[in-house]
Amino acid sequence: MGENVIDVLQRLIIEHEWGLEFSKEAVKDLRYYEKTGLVETILAAILEGLNNPLPKEDGGTGNLLGKDRETGDGRPALYWKLRSIGIRIVYGLEPPIIKGDKVIKKKNVFVLVIGNRRNKEVYHTTVKRLTKYRKRLSGPKRFKP
Repeated sequence: MGENVIDVLQRLIIEHEWGLEFSKEAVKDLRYYEKTGLVETILAAILEGLNNPLPKEDGGTGNLLGKDRETGDGRPALYWKLRSIGIRIVYGLEPPIIKGDKVIKKKNVFVLVIGNRRNKEVYHTTVKRLTKYRKRLSGPKRFKP
């Protein structure tokens, strides 16, 4: 790909109700998948998921991460499954920033990890990254319709 994949995605989502942002580490994850030829599949899944990133229990497309004895506490993260290639896209929801009557930043999907499900690798990585990013994410309950 000639263009930066993050810039391409940002252009594609301008009209979405949800914004999209990647952690620095998730950008590195995505660059790895550029080399494997899977990046288009991953980007398509992210764009499709942006249509309704809420948990499935609330009519959305996301699966909630929970507590696991082996991997740790993955809350409040959610994930999308790419079953055919064994990839998980782990993300969190950020509330909008509103000052007065003006929306400074719309509600946002923040991608934490893009990784392989093999040996629960992606879930271990998620718990590690949540130590850095947990404060900026909201639990999905704040976004119920």
